[in-house]
Amino acid sequence: MRHLTERPVSPLTLDASFKITVAAALLTVMLPITGCSPEPDEARSSSDENLSMDAGSQGGRAEPPPIAPVTGEVLLASAPQGWVESGTLISPVMRMAEFVPEEQAATEAQGDETPAAEDRPAHLDRLTIESQSGDPLPDPIDFALSLSRDLARRCEGFSDFNIMSGTENNYATSVRLLVCPRYKDQPLGEVLMIKAIQGREYFYTVTRGRRLPAFETEEQPLTAQTTAEWSAYLKSVGVCDPRWPEHPCPDNVNTFDAARPD
Repeated sequence: MRHLTERPVSPLTLDASFKITVAAALLTVMLPITGCSPEPDEARSSSDENLSMDAGSQGGRAEPPPIAPVTGEVLLASAPQGWVESGTLISPVMRMAEFVPEEQAATEAQGDETPAAEDRPAHLDRLTIESQSGDPLPDPIDFALSLSRDLARRCEGFSDFNIMSGTENNYATSVRLLVCPRYKDQPLGEVLMIKAIQGREYFYTVTRGRRLPAFETEEQPLTAQTTAEWSAYLKSVGVCDPRWPEHPCPDNVNTFDAARPD
């Protein structure tokens, strides 16, 4: 794995990377990108059906079908408790999903009309998770810096904080906090905390974001508690692959040994 350095990349790479990331995010929740998925209901045996019926008759909750073992590269990420999926995009080269707090989703579903300024919520939260394939895969630092440079052009008083750049589980990783006090074309600001991971087969980005009314550059847009929560969440996000000893999976992830790719 090459040494991580902050270096310029071509405008074409920057623009393409930014457009991909701001779209939405990957729908991969504790499942391998390579396609392992829960067994379909029709694959369950009659004994399984009996077990579910017994659980229901006793007022319990039926057990979900077992998850197929992880056999390849997997993104370990899930939405926070109380968040719901608000959008997805799946293509041959990309998987993305977006999540929002359940209360926010209910409010947004009430109508398509833009609310008056006094009726707008104080802030809007988003979690976006994404994977993309390609050859070569982007460098995490280059990718994060491309986002930073684009936001800097569109924001007043923009700030960029390098939280971490190095490796996690032997994957090149970068985490940055991007703060836009005010967009030049609207009276809104935004805070983004982004984690980018370069896997062997896919490139992953996980972003916590909050859109809120414009604020002064010296103001703290997030409370210390919120900042800590975001940091802890992104710390829990990772990538593993049971085929490679240098990328071990956590004990709570169901895996079995598989042949390494040629």
